[in-house]
Amino acid sequence: LSDIILPPAPRNGDPQPWTRRELGMIMGPALLEYEADQAAWNEKVAQEKKNRGLRSPSVVPLRGYCLIGYYTMMRPDCNLHLRWDEVTLDAKNLTGWYKLDQHKNVNKGIKAEGPLAEEVVEYLLSIRPANPGNAPIHFNPETGLPYVDIRKQWNRLIKIASRILGYELTEKKAEFFNFRHSRASHMAMK
Repeated sequence: LSDIILPPAPRNGDPQPWTRRELGMIMGPALLEYEADQAAWNEKVAQEKKNRGLRSPSVVPLRGYCLIGYYTMMRPDCNLHLRWDEVTLDAKNLTGWYKLDQHKNVNKGIKAEGPLAEEVVEYLLSIRPANPGNAPIHFNPETGLPYVDIRKQWNRLIKIASRILGYELTEKKAEFFNFRHSRASHMAMK
């Protein structure tokens, strides 16, 4: 095989991790503003429902997805489909662990598991139902199934963060997947 010329693998450029300031803006003021907008929208929908309105509430738990995405470096698809039986939480010590049954590289023998940051443990404890079983951690209340697309909500958050920062977060800096690259870069910097 040494004489076989392999085609070059396509590359879409190097990762563009967020700076600590950008991440702080996304996870701080921008997320708070997004949640306030979401609450105002849900109040408006509730009022319209009394008058037979056709709009639906916004219930995508973006804060949870962001926390899990950053602190676990989990791929977005795994994050969206994370189940309660894939996490172990110790409320007394505020520690936890995750172990994914299904992920992109499971057939290669690669394990996707690791400790959970205290921020993630606190968040998960705050939303954990009494008998979670193997239900999805985040699910659409209308269907009971995991969300398959949070792009609209994510784009709204990035728009808010860009406005507060004073410049546009574009290309890879506007992608949810960037939590993975940013966390890895921030850990390497330490």
